[in-house]
Amino acid sequence: MQKEFKFSIQDNEKTLNFIAIRLAPFEQFNLILRIIGIVSKGSLTNNAQVEQVLHNVFQTGKEVENVKSKADVNTFALILDAIKGAIAALSDNDRDWLLTELLKNVKIDKGQSYIITATIDELNNELSGFKPILKLLTELVKINLGFL
Repeated sequence: MQKEFKFSIQDNEKTLNFIAIRLAPFEQFNLILRIIGIVSKGSLTNNAQVEQVLHNVFQTGKEVENVKSKADVNTFALILDAIKGAIAALSDNDRDWLLTELLKNVKIDKGQSYIITATIDELNNELSGFKPILKLLTELVKINLGFL
């Protein structure tokens, strides 16, 4: 069952309203596998924690040294930090795939029943800078990987 999420992002004095539909289960699975591949390319200072979180997600039960307990790890924040750390190492193909996949089911609600697809070109026209892009991507990761 597809779930619809509505959220807003402030861009200077302008508010953009978005409608996002969570990716289908196999699309979510593909996304997490691809993110694992992307994260593994980055240089992380907390590799042990990221490894523990990923193993916990897939319930392998593997213990990793230097991690006190599951309660000590904010899973979502850790994954998000790992993704941020890996962004610099992204190839153009990885970056384009990730953006396309996250924007796949996203629309911009312009009001009065006028809804448009949130493409990169459309967002370039709507946004004044890059900071709202980071907020948008964070929201989309939460929507699609909020189970972590």
